[in-house]
Amino acid sequence: AQSRLRVIDEKLSVLAPQFQKNLKKSTESYEMVIRDHAELAGLPDNAIATAADTAKEKGYDNAWVFTLHQPSFLAYITYATNRARREELWRAFNSRAYNDAYDNRATICELVALKTERAKLLGYDTHADFTLAERMAGSSERVFDFIHDLLASYKPAAIRDLNDLRDYAHRVDNLSPTDFAPWDTAFYREKLQQERLHFSSEDVR
Repeated sequence: AQSRLRVIDEKLSVLAPQFQKNLKKSTESYEMVIRDHAELAGLPDNAIATAADTAKEKGYDNAWVFTLHQPSFLAYITYATNRARREELWRAFNSRAYNDAYDNRATICELVALKTERAKLLGYDTHADFTLAERMAGSSERVFDFIHDLLASYKPAAIRDLNDLRDYAHRVDNLSPTDFAPWDTAFYREKLQQERLHFSSEDVR
């Protein structure tokens, strides 16, 4: 068992960095190239200028490039009026290192299997129980109890906020509440904030 544990630890020491490396490379490989200025509608001037600089750095003429790095991604997903492009960017961000040249699925499966095996070798039911044993929570059961207590408190308010955004999107853009999607959340939250509070995230920045 000790010999097997050493093998597992050695494999984990390779797989964990590999996971991060794949995620980083997948993030860096994506480019959303825009050549039609109309697809920049709603964006702040500084975000447009940054996208133009990125395009030049990557060798594109008369174009704007948005990436999955947070400043670029958040600017487009928050301000751009082009819903189809927002969806494209959101889907790319949420499928990094999935079904591409840097696919992490096999790495994840191996990590989970090895961590589960290690936990059982050390006398624990799950990897979560192993990692929590010497932490404040103590056990996975206590963590789940804590999460469920929080859920009872914050879920009703979260649902109210989501319905508020859906109603607002329907009022200003006639977007059906049933069609409201994750790539709409930041965009309409920002617009609603500007309408109600008379300031934008760009003002704060």
